[in-house]
Amino acid sequence: MSAEEKKAAVRHFWQDHLNTGNADSVQERLRSRRRQPRPSQPHGSPGPKHLALITLYRTAFPDLTATVEDMVAEGDEVAYRLTFRGTNQGELMGMPATGST
Repeated sequence: MSAEEKKAAVRHFWQDHLNTGNADSVQERLRSRRRQPRPSQPHGSPGPKHLALITLYRTAFPDLTATVEDMVAEGDEVAYRLTFRGTNQGELMGMPATGST
């Protein structure tokens, strides 16, 4: 996979999967990207943990969107900077909704 294809996959995940709130789509994407963890990462699939976090935040911020601001790819690595936006309409980690963005 080329660097541009890797960048497109990252952008697709954040902007198409997360922004739609389609949990099935997110789960399928995470399942399809399994790879060997780096030495600093715990072993096992990150899919269920990522899906739980996405669900947690989309429950608190139903209009949550992620925008990829910057991205660079080199070899097998892709680094990116995101901006998240949303309105706090639900409880998050025991904190009540504020209604603010």
